[in-house]
Amino acid sequence: MFEQKMINIIKYLIYGLVIAIPLIYFPTIMMPFQLSKTIAFQILTEIIFTLWIYLIIFNKSYRPKITRMTMALSIFMIVITLSAIFGPDWRMSLWSDESRSLGLIALWHFFILFLVASSLKEKINWNIIWNLSFWTAVAVSLIGISQKFFIFSKDADLWLHILYRGIPERIGSTFSNPAFMAGYLLFNFFIGFWLFKSSAQNLKFKSLIGLGIILITVAIFLSQTLGVLFGLAIGILIFIFWFIFQSHSKILRKTSLATLGILIILSAFFLLTRENSFWQKIPGFKRIADFSFQDDSISGRLITWQLSLNAFKEKPIFGWGLENFRIPFDKYYNPQLLSKNIFGTYWDKPHNVILEYLVTTGLVGLLAYLGIFASVFYVLLKKQLNYKIFFLSAIIAYFIQNLFIFDTIGTYLMFFLALAFIDSYLDDKLLNFSSNPITDNLIARKIIIGVLLLTVLIPIYYNFQIFKGANYEYWGVNYFLNRLSESSLLSFNQALMTSTPYIDDVRKNFANTVKQAHQQGINYPGLEDLQGKLAGHLRLVIQRHPLGFLNYLTLAEFENVFYKYNPDYLKESENLTLKALELSPRRQQTLYVLGKVRLLKGDVSGAYRALEEAVGANLDSAEPHFYFALMAYGIGDSKKGAMELAEAERLGRGPQKIEEFVILGNYVGDFNNDYKKAINYYNTALYLLDNKIMTSSIGRKDILLKLALAYYFDHNFIESKNIFLELKKTIDFKILPIYEDLRPVLQEIGINQ
Repeated sequence: MFEQKMINIIKYLIYGLVIAIPLIYFPTIMMPFQLSKTIAFQILTEIIFTLWIYLIIFNKSYRPKITRMTMALSIFMIVITLSAIFGPDWRMSLWSDESRSLGLIALWHFFILFLVASSLKEKINWNIIWNLSFWTAVAVSLIGISQKFFIFSKDADLWLHILYRGIPERIGSTFSNPAFMAGYLLFNFFIGFWLFKSSAQNLKFKSLIGLGIILITVAIFLSQTLGVLFGLAIGILIFIFWFIFQSHSKILRKTSLATLGILIILSAFFLLTRENSFWQKIPGFKRIADFSFQDDSISGRLITWQLSLNAFKEKPIFGWGLENFRIPFDKYYNPQLLSKNIFGTYWDKPHNVILEYLVTTGLVGLLAYLGIFASVFYVLLKKQLNYKIFFLSAIIAYFIQNLFIFDTIGTYLMFFLALAFIDSYLDDKLLNFSSNPITDNLIARKIIIGVLLLTVLIPIYYNFQIFKGANYEYWGVNYFLNRLSESSLLSFNQALMTSTPYIDDVRKNFANTVKQAHQQGINYPGLEDLQGKLAGHLRLVIQRHPLGFLNYLTLAEFENVFYKYNPDYLKESENLTLKALELSPRRQQTLYVLGKVRLLKGDVSGAYRALEEAVGANLDSAEPHFYFALMAYGIGDSKKGAMELAEAERLGRGPQKIEEFVILGNYVGDFNNDYKKAINYYNTALYLLDNKIMTSSIGRKDILLKLALAYYFDHNFIESKNIFLELKKTIDFKILPIYEDLRPVLQEIGINQ
């Protein structure tokens, strides 16, 4: 009886896991869509594992069977564990960072879920699992589709934030990220067809399943994720060919053949008319139609794949360690990756599963990973299974999509469940564990389950600490955004005191928030002591992750802002920047920081050299030209500034932040006397600020004052007077530091003081 209760609890926890993980998100923690899912998954799996341990102690039939698939997964887990332990950054390997939160620890949880689910076999009702998974995917799809029509802003109610679409024209549903959502839905697309075929329900139920398949398909296309769309296409083709050549039904063979013919005709029509504006209106097809090797995302992948091969050659056996791809990426960084903005230069994964395992776990890890698929294909192709084609298509489609993106919690969940399902129904046992139970004594059993439950409280508590730390960190940022610096300080300090593997993310976020606040004129209490404390935290991050170039750059930029508090900061900042350049040579953003620190030290020629090197690293990159223009204008070299700005704009990089619009307005007005252009910059800055599109360290009144003066110097006295009259309602001009210069302007346009 007690044993059956354990089985029932495990069973319902797995059912709950299938529903909860895709849907769950908690809005008041950092990375609410990713970290929420990981924490919930790990806690549920830990409880499941503990109850299963009790079962395998007292009943040998629940112990894992050594099958081909179990062996393949076990070898894979051992290899990636060794790679993580002996890699250059084992902390990152174990936990990854907050934004991914899927390191070795999470993968071991997935492996445990596989062992439990496969060993319990028919005790788990797999039909219920796949039905729950499919209808949960339908719910995810409906939420995603609703994003297409009901878009909430970032300022919406916390729980409605789930409908906020972070990437324009693409939906992410409860995963936030379009690729994460689409990868999860891909498995469920094929599961839906299996449920449709195997369902013994009435026509109405089959119709509902068909509608669910359509909704999932629509959501995948609305995600516009090329890798998933390609995987879906390959999976469907395998599906069709299977029925053409393997089906015993003549009608089904003819239907499949006709479907293939229609798809070929439609594909040919699409390829011939892909430049037609019609396809621009259809999500999914639009991205395929726009596909080009010159596109930044595509060219970036190709460059990253090339440097991945260079990284593999340096550590070919066990690689650089799981989740450590960014270390060799930075080492072999190619300046061609920088085009219009800096974000294309940060790659923590190569977006190709073969290269990811080749670089991070070496040739041994890649072979172990491919061994999993070899065991799956061996079983599915050798055995006569009624679900064979559905899971074969799903797993091949999954593998194909991972050649262009990477695994997430949604794809891992579906993959490991699929492996457990296939393994649990096979008579493919190579060896059974058959040791006798420890004892049949009821009191001893109760003591054992008590010990197990107490033991599981440790990892559950640690997961709760992760949640608590992320919650404090969230409020630290949120209070800052609402200009409540004292509350922000308290929340960040509480986050620092929380035992979490993501403490280094907290340290960097805390320091960057205080830095940003200072730049916006918001000073935290006790700033002089606080900035010193935070600099110490950033040094600790470097100590714990010495090969992360960005850690050095983060501290260098922090010290560039607070150098007035410590005379040694500028010297240390330059050394940190040079160290960052050692770890990631020719990195343009590092050269920007180097140029800035040299300017602060008064080394103008050294600053020029740094920016010239950044420009020379990739002459077709717009961003270095833009930053060189800002620096040249800043030191009074208006000719060089105008030339570099024109080149940056030709290459597609104009101002992107409010501060940049204002600074350029100042420069083109003061140095080039181009007041019309200055007016345009100031007006754009006001628009971005007034419509809450961006926040700014420069206040609205300051921008209006600059705009009024620009209109004056452009001889548009009416507009200038109107703005000065608006400002007069809230500003006493006489107390302004520039009042003596401002007074004749006010007199000329008729403003009484």
